[in-house]
Amino acid sequence: MFQGSTLRNLIDPLFKSAGFLPDILFETSSNRTLYSMVKSQMGCTLLPEAYAKEQEDVVYFLLPSRPQCELALVHRKGHYLTNAAKFFIELAADYWNQTPELNFPDQEERFSSQ
Repeated sequence: MFQGSTLRNLIDPLFKSAGFLPDILFETSSNRTLYSMVKSQMGCTLLPEAYAKEQEDVVYFLLPSRPQCELALVHRKGHYLTNAAKFFIELAADYWNQTPELNFPDQEERFSSQ
């Protein structure tokens, strides 16, 4: 992972709070590259669990602090959205109990009345 990346912004404070400064030998924006390097016995790394889960050729453990990041549902403002995309936005908003910032007028009344 490279400095300034989402994952690095989660991990660097963990090292700092532990009083540890890692000796970073390689940086990349590709999680797949990092995983391949571990698989080829070229080192170890910190990756999202999905890269290690259900893989027979690596061993992993979860960090006790369970770092998390904020996710946002994003779409282009004023751009055409299919009915499927509109429905997905509605499902996501219902799941997280939030009213989305709408950019499609035909759905505005449905969300604002909730």
